[in-house]
Amino acid sequence: MKVKSKMRYSDLFTERKKLRKRRISVYPLIATIVIITLIGCSGNDNRTSGADEIYVPVRIYEIDRTEVVKTLDFGAVLSPIQKAVIGPQFSAWVDKILVEEGQKVKKGELLVVLDDSQVRQVRAQYDAAKKEFERISALRKSGAVTQQQYDQVEAQYLAAKAGYELAGSNTNIRAPFDGVVSEITVEVGEAYSSMSMSPTGKPSLLSVLKTDSMKAEVRISDSQIERIDIGQRALVRVDNYPDTVFDGRVVNIEPAAEHSSGMFKAVIAIPNDRGLLKAGLYARVGIVIEYREKAIAVPQDAMVGDTLVFIARGRTARASRVTVDFETEDMVVVKSGIDSGDSVITDGVIGLFDGAEIRVLE
Repeated sequence: MKVKSKMRYSDLFTERKKLRKRRISVYPLIATIVIITLIGCSGNDNRTSGADEIYVPVRIYEIDRTEVVKTLDFGAVLSPIQKAVIGPQFSAWVDKILVEEGQKVKKGELLVVLDDSQVRQVRAQYDAAKKEFERISALRKSGAVTQQQYDQVEAQYLAAKAGYELAGSNTNIRAPFDGVVSEITVEVGEAYSSMSMSPTGKPSLLSVLKTDSMKAEVRISDSQIERIDIGQRALVRVDNYPDTVFDGRVVNIEPAAEHSSGMFKAVIAIPNDRGLLKAGLYARVGIVIEYREKAIAVPQDAMVGDTLVFIARGRTARASRVTVDFETEDMVVVKSGIDSGDSVITDGVIGLFDGAEIRVLE
C-alpha cells in the first residue's frame, strides 16, 4: 500500500512564488499589445477621414503659356547719350547769357554772346587781306605779278578769312544739337578765359546734354561677353518708377577688355522721349539672352531632379519627364512633357510617386 507523500510547507511556498512570477511577466505583454492597438487607431483617425484612405496633401500650379525672359543683370549710372562742353578758343568778356540751366534748346539756338572786340580786330585784318587779294588778282590777269606773289597773298587772305569766321563762331555761342542746358560756369560781366578748364579738362562756358536718349555703361566679364552682341535688347529699371520697364538696346561693345579690370565695356541706349530718366540715376540693367513670347514654364519648386515633374490628374499624381529649354531664377521653360492646362504639383513633391493619391490644398 502506497502512502501519499506530504508536501512540506517550504515546498508549497516555493511553488506559489513561481506561479506569481509567471503571472507578473504576462502583464507587460498584455499592456504593450493594448497600447499599440490604441496608437494605431489614433494614427488612422488623424491621417485620413476614412478607414483605409491614405493621401498626400499638395499644392498645384496651373500651366498657361506666358512670356519668359532671361537676362544678364548689371548696375549702372545713367548719363546723356551725348554731352557737349562748349568753350570758345578766344578769351572774352561775357556780354549776354540767354538761357538757364535745365532749359530745353534747339540746334543752332543762340545761348551766350561774348564781347566782340577781338572779332572787330580780326574783321579789320580780314578786310585788309581781302582787298589785297582782289588787287593781286587783277594784276595777275595782266601778268604784272608772278605766280609766287599771287599764291602768297591768296594764302594770307584765306587765313584771315578763316580767323574771322572762327572768331565770329566763338562770339555767338549756339547749341550744337537739340538738348538741355547744363552747368553754366560764368556770369554776365565776367571774363571768360580759354585757359580755365572744366572737370572734363576742356574750357567751358556751359554744357548741352542730349537727353531724348540716355545711356548706361556696364562692364561685362569674359565669360559673359560671348552672349552679348550689338542690337541686343536690354530691360532697364530705376527706383523712381518701380512699375516701369524701359526698353533699351546695346549700341556699342569695346573690342578689348580694360587693363585695370579685365572687363569689357558695353553701352546701352535707352529712349527717353517722355523725359522720365535723368542723368545720375542708378539703374538696374538686364541684357536679354533668352526670350520666349508664349512659353510653357513651371516654377522651380515643381522640378524633381533635372527632368521630372508631377501632374495632378484628379486625385492622382502622375509623373512626367520634361525636356528643359532654359531656366531663370524662379521658372523652368520646357519644350515637351507638359502642356497648357496641366496642373503641376509644386508643394508636396518630396517622396511623391507615380500613382500616389493626393488632395489639393487651397
